[in-house]
Amino acid sequence: MANPTTGFGFQPTRRIDGASPNAQLVDEQVIYSYSTKIHQFAPVIRAASGYIEAAGANDAPVLGVFMGVEYYDTALKQKIFTPAWLAPTATALAGSVVAKVVLATPMQLFKVRSSGTVITLADKGANAKLEAVAGDDATGISKFRLDQTTLNTTNTLPFQVWEILPTKGEFNNATLDNNIVEVLIVNNTVTSTTGKAA
Repeated sequence: MANPTTGFGFQPTRRIDGASPNAQLVDEQVIYSYSTKIHQFAPVIRAASGYIEAAGANDAPVLGVFMGVEYYDTALKQKIFTPAWLAPTATALAGSVVAKVVLATPMQLFKVRSSGTVITLADKGANAKLEAVAGDDATGISKFRLDQTTLNTTNTLPFQVWEILPTKGEFNNATLDNNIVEVLIVNNTVTSTTGKAA
């Protein structure tokens, strides 16, 4: 049976050093007027403003992976937590929008689906871009995949293939196109030596 083609974003899995995973979850901020949607498990960057934004295919370094947001809705008079930032009407928000982000640390692995041709053992260690596609507003889940066509040695590409995940039921056949792999975010904000101008 062929693998599903729909992506599910970059989901945190484990640490490469075998330590207990704690996902390195941190609070970041989304500006209340940000009009681009960010779905759960989508990579994000830190913009020049200091706020986070959705990562595009050519964006690096990557700060981490988006897990959801919380904010106070002045229309509903209550705090909202949602897995996706769907760019609600700015006038309904008050104060900062707090995003939960899994930091892209040197030890944190993420699983992601290939965008096409099967990624094999020979591709371990190759770097690649993400394929940015619209997420699912109903579930709040990202549909990003790893752009298999960009696999290369280029050290500016953010994601590195670390492991080919084994065949598991109807969701992943390791020998077929659109298989699932684990990646490190190697071009990341945490280990970047280039600072941001004040």
